[in-house]
Parts: sequence; structure tokens; C-alpha cells
Amino acid sequence: MAQVDILLATYNGERFITSQLHSLLMQTFSDIRILVHDDGSSDETMKIIRNFARHDARIVIIDDSRKFGSPTENFLHLLSFATASWIMFCDQDDIWFDNKVELMLTEALKVPQGTPAVVYCEALYWHPTRGIVGKGGAYMAPRSLPALLGQKAGVLGCSSMFNRQLKDIMLRYKGKIAMHDHLLELAAFSFGEVRYVSVPLILYRQHDRNVTGNTDLLLSPTERIKRKIYHSRPVMDAKHLNATSDFLNFFRDELSADQIELLESYLKMSRHNKIRNILTALRLGLARDNSKLKFILKLIISPYLDRENRNNLNH
Repeated sequence: MAQVDILLATYNGERFITSQLHSLLMQTFSDIRILVHDDGSSDETMKIIRNFARHDARIVIIDDSRKFGSPTENFLHLLSFATASWIMFCDQDDIWFDNKVELMLTEALKVPQGTPAVVYCEALYWHPTRGIVGKGGAYMAPRSLPALLGQKAGVLGCSSMFNRQLKDIMLRYKGKIAMHDHLLELAAFSFGEVRYVSVPLILYRQHDRNVTGNTDLLLSPTERIKRKIYHSRPVMDAKHLNATSDFLNFFRDELSADQIELLESYLKMSRHNKIRNILTALRLGLARDNSKLKFILKLIISPYLDRENRNNLNH
């Protein structure tokens, strides 16, 4: 059994998959297994992957013909096949540095045995023609549950390595899910340990088909400021609030009293006015990019929820 399972969810990725597979197979830590599940690609993605698999037995294709129409559901489906001690989410369009698995596993093995844990690394936002356009991952990753709640979307799933104990918590959960990496973070900050490797170990590709990612980085600094002022997004969205609400309800009997109070107060903000929300944020210590001031400024400038999000709340 491999020590690390890499979960590769694919869909119409023929433009990117070759370079990503090369970066995985060239890892300095070789005791890996690459579990692949395709979500019904209509291009040459699976032909390329099968060709690689014929030459390297570490690539294992889950060929069950299931289609989800969602990267989140595809990743969680793959998670059920993982058996290694440590697990990594892998996007089809990125490129991993050759020492990514090795350095992250070195940090991961410092975690006390049996403790649910996740390790995050830095990621460089990369555009094929413009080069490095920014960074994300560990430097802006939340350091606490209040900081995660204020961050909303959290950290890139492709920058994570987590253990079997955390996997079991994720698979046990039944409820709404905003994204697979959001569920990972909620579980880790609620029940386990979170560590960071403050080294860039991945090129996070920016392109016109990113499912997630800060594509604002492709704009000029002036254009970014204008977008934030004139097209300010709400502080929160219904998808993440609903997922957090279901997480609280499902694990209520396993959470501490302080965690329950924090999550309940956070969820009530969707029903309160701006002034009350600012006071609540200060009391709870909510933060964005680990900055409490940044979260307060966002509350002042932007609506907490727009009308569409408010109508889609389930609590």
C-alpha cells in the first residue's frame, strides 16, 4: 500500500493533463498512488491518462462510468477509494514541484499519531503567457476556526495533504457541501491539527476555465481596485453558510460548547444589520487573510449577503 494517495479528478482536461501527470510521476518521494476518476470527459483526457497508466502502475483509474457534473462530488467519490495514511487532492490543470510530496510529508509526519490533521503549502498563481501573477496557500491560510469562517472559501484544496483520520470524518459527514476543500477545513479546524509549509510547491494555473481561483490576479492593479469598489461581492454566500449550518447540525454532539457558540453566532449574522455584524465580528475574532481589520473593512464596504444569497439560505 502506498504511503500517499493522490486524488486526481478530471474532466475535459486534455490541454493540461500531460504536464500535470509528468509532475506527479517525477516526485522525489515515489511511494505514491495516483487515483484517477473522470467525470465524463468528451475530449482526449482519458486516452492520455490510459497511455500513462500503461507505463506506470502507480496510476490507478477508477473506471466505474459514474458522472457527477461537479468537481466536489468527483473528489469525494475518489476519497472513498483512498487507503493510504496520507491523501492529497490534485487538480488536473496545475503543475506540482518535484519535491511537493516529500516536503509536505516531512511536516505531516510531525503530527502525533492518530490526530486528524491537514498540512498546507504555498501555491504560486501562474498564467502560461504572463508567468507568476501572485501567490496563495499557506501565507494567507486561516490559523483558527474564526479566521476560516471569515475567509469564506478558505485555502486551495490542491495545496493540502491530510491523513486518514480526517478522511474518515469527511466521509462520515452527511449534509450540504460548499466545496470539498471547505469541508476539509471545517473538519480540520473543528477536530484536528492544521500545519503549514511556507514554501511554494505548486503552480496554480490560471485560465479561462478555472472552477475556483483568484482570476482577479490577471487584472491590472487599477482594474482590481475598481472591481473591488464598484463590483464588490457580498461578504458571505449562501452556499458556504448552508454548508456550515449543516456541518454544525451534523457534528453538534461532538463539538465543544465554545465551537457551537462560535458557529451559531456566525450563522446568525445573516439575519442582522451591518452595525450588529461588526460588533459580532469583533467579539468572535472573524478575520480575512488572518486580518481582523480586513474583515471589518469588508463588512463596512460590502453587503453581508445580496438578495439572491439571502433567498437561498436554509437556516
